[in-house]
Amino acid sequence: GSRLVEAELAARLGVSRNPVREAITRLEQQGLVVSIANRGAFVVSPTPEQAHDMFLLRAHLEHLAVRLAFARYRPGLFASLSEVCGAMSRLARTSSRVGDDQLGDFSLLDAQFHTRLVEAAGSPALLRAWETVAPTDIIFLYDRTRSVAFTRAELDGMVARHQQLGEALQGGDSRVALAELRAHFMAASRRDTVSLDEGSLAILDWGIDQDREVSR
Repeated sequence: GSRLVEAELAARLGVSRNPVREAITRLEQQGLVVSIANRGAFVVSPTPEQAHDMFLLRAHLEHLAVRLAFARYRPGLFASLSEVCGAMSRLARTSSRVGDDQLGDFSLLDAQFHTRLVEAAGSPALLRAWETVAPTDIIFLYDRTRSVAFTRAELDGMVARHQQLGEALQGGDSRVALAELRAHFMAASRRDTVSLDEGSLAILDWGIDQDREVSR
């Protein structure tokens, strides 16, 4: 599996080294990372069940973040997502085929996008919970997809999904935003070979009918 370098992962994920270090320690305790003297820490590929559970937990935390964000919605709350999507689009335009370096750059932008989404909730406790889960999930997914050669068209598709989610979040209707977030995670699960079906995300539909469009 991949060698895990704290500083590199923290930079790619857009977080401090502490949550990355905690994620690596947690994975090691679970037997999913092995430390080799004078060489470092290496990922032991997780089982499909482990990858599924971590991915699903992250999806639920981001769902909660969106609901909390809309409870305190104001124009411009999600505006910074457009900046990240613009950087993603520029990366896609300059890459005919995506290798490890470009995938790392895109992983960083993806992490920035989702970090800003969670920050919009205005809940330090939720952000800490997400920072506990997200690095572990992203480490899993990076290891599972690092040997995959993404085409320009595939990268364009990933950019488009982030743009659609960003536009839905900025649109002011929480029902539309939550439905788009659900679709976003379903698409990501197929791309990242996580075995996630419609039933896995059914609980995310709870309460959507009670949400309403907020003032813009």
